[in-house]
Amino acid sequence: MAANGGEGRKLKVLHVLHSIERSGAEVMLVQAAPLFEGWGLDLHALATGESVGMYAEQMAAAGFTIHHLPLESRFAHLLRFYRLLAREQFDVVHVHTEKAFFWYALAGRLAGVGRIVRTVHSVFDFSGFLWAERLVQRRIASRFLGELAVSPSASVQEAEHRLYGIHTFLIPNWTDSRRFSPSGNDEGRAATRAQFGIAEGSVVYISVGSCESVKNHAVIIRALASIAHACPDARYLHVGSGGLQAFEQQLVAELGLVGRVIFAGQRDDIPDLLRSSDAFVMPSTREGFGISCLEAMSCGLPVIASDVSGLRELVVDCETGFLTRSESDLACAMAELYRSSRLRERCGSAGRARALAEFNVQTSVESYVRLYRTS
Repeated sequence: MAANGGEGRKLKVLHVLHSIERSGAEVMLVQAAPLFEGWGLDLHALATGESVGMYAEQMAAAGFTIHHLPLESRFAHLLRFYRLLAREQFDVVHVHTEKAFFWYALAGRLAGVGRIVRTVHSVFDFSGFLWAERLVQRRIASRFLGELAVSPSASVQEAEHRLYGIHTFLIPNWTDSRRFSPSGNDEGRAATRAQFGIAEGSVVYISVGSCESVKNHAVIIRALASIAHACPDARYLHVGSGGLQAFEQQLVAELGLVGRVIFAGQRDDIPDLLRSSDAFVMPSTREGFGISCLEAMSCGLPVIASDVSGLRELVVDCETGFLTRSESDLACAMAELYRSSRLRERCGSAGRARALAEFNVQTSVESYVRLYRTS
């Protein structure tokens, strides 16, 4: 399969998203935009959230035409969505949302869109009526609407088959290994640390993610408190914000960790922050695919992650980092990495090699293009 270099009619592709924020799907699309364009794709993105989202500018700068249709009244929203499809004559609608995915597929088919693709970005282990509804919707979308479903990881693929009886194509997520690469600049590392008052001799654990219960950041804070005496130069750089931030800040104060935990908020310089750190921590209670974990691995950081689907496929226990099942496991892994710079270097190098070998943007983009062009 060879790129067409933009010759001939471009394939017009609409990506359906919620609010366009700096999260996994949006970041990957921006990273892959030059490759998609090289394959002759005309890129569009639809924000269906109340606001278009703070990351929309970056997507536009990457070459996406941005559309915004807030999902308020479902019927009115879908009617506007149908009209957008009919007016713009898209060749492909690629849905990234779980909410209303079925109705987007139905509207696409009614509007004559040639290919409907959906990426299932997480394990959706629903129960009761919601499970039954999504089961019926998935099977109708697959069998009668021609939707092609994609899983970014084997765990999502297995869950879709086990819970809903749906076959999905496995196309791994990716990251930009050139942008997310190990540091070769000690001065840059020191300058980034200086922004937060972190001494060069400190061992910095970093997390990147919103302050939500699923991200489980409180367990990092408690684990840091438990090793504080044995690891006096340990610091935790918390990147992200959200509804639980005030609770997490209060917990830091209660455990006497003010100055040891730094809340950096939302940032655009994630590669620099990762390169200025020594280990990445992701104790999520569930993940479809940990993009920020992959970014950290690509930067050469060892990873401490919870042993859940979507992370155990990335982290090889005792090789690229540690998989943990409890708060005490997490604290032990943090202490072990604190004590050994050689271990941090060995795990980080192995993680970088795995990221390059297994989660290659060129290969995944080519797989998506092949799916878009399936007749």
